[in-house]
Amino acid sequence: MSNSQQSRRWADKRRCGGFWPAAATAALLAGIWMERAMLRSPPPDVGTYHARIRAAAQTLPVCVGPWLLTENPEPPGAVTLLKPNAIISRQVRRISAAPGDSAEPDLPRRFNLLLVHCRDVRDMLGHYPPICYPAQGWTQQSAQAVDRQVGDLTIHATSYVFSAEQLGVTKRIVVENFMILPDASTCRDLEQLEQVSRRRDRVFLGAAQVQLVFDDTYSAKDRAEFATVAVQACSNLIDAICSAPAARERAAAQSHSRTERD
Repeated sequence: MSNSQQSRRWADKRRCGGFWPAAATAALLAGIWMERAMLRSPPPDVGTYHARIRAAAQTLPVCVGPWLLTENPEPPGAVTLLKPNAIISRQVRRISAAPGDSAEPDLPRRFNLLLVHCRDVRDMLGHYPPICYPAQGWTQQSAQAVDRQVGDLTIHATSYVFSAEQLGVTKRIVVENFMILPDASTCRDLEQLEQVSRRRDRVFLGAAQVQLVFDDTYSAKDRAEFATVAVQACSNLIDAICSAPAARERAAAQSHSRTERD
């Protein structure tokens, strides 16, 4: 083989050697671009689902048994940062005793209820009590996992205790917080939301965050009753949030699969 033929072969190898890494890099970048584009573009049918949630948010009752719901100002931060699809903010106050209830009718039991639904799960990331309340001057004292069953809804929540000095007096509040996902599951922190935010089939369905805020002197029985009243008051809204058919079908299939493995 002549020197010129050998030179041409080496040149061809160098060109091929440079081509394939460049092609692989281009393919990788194209894949990343396509994935990010898909995570920026909501499916066309998701608007109907979000509209059902907004409509359901307008159906909150004024009373739930002996409990009266009155409007609270919407927290400005929730409106600005969370870009809500629907938001409700209520003070819930007991105004009478229920039939057969031994509690005093004038017992001043009350709590604040906040429910915020976002169209995009990513709007909710980073916005939950351990971040938002300290930003308003509160100091977190503790956090405890709380599980409740209210009707068909299994609630996995976190109960936070915060304190702040107000006019020389230390005030302590409890914030019971949980998220509701479209497959009718709940979660107590942002870890599960972060997983959902990476899935195109789930991220644009959004999620809801629920907060019950009350004085730290209430008993465990009172706190359980607060959760029950809140879920009953928001039943239409919660049903709408959990009405994404594909999400519910996937959750049922996963539950069936786990049962078979067990």
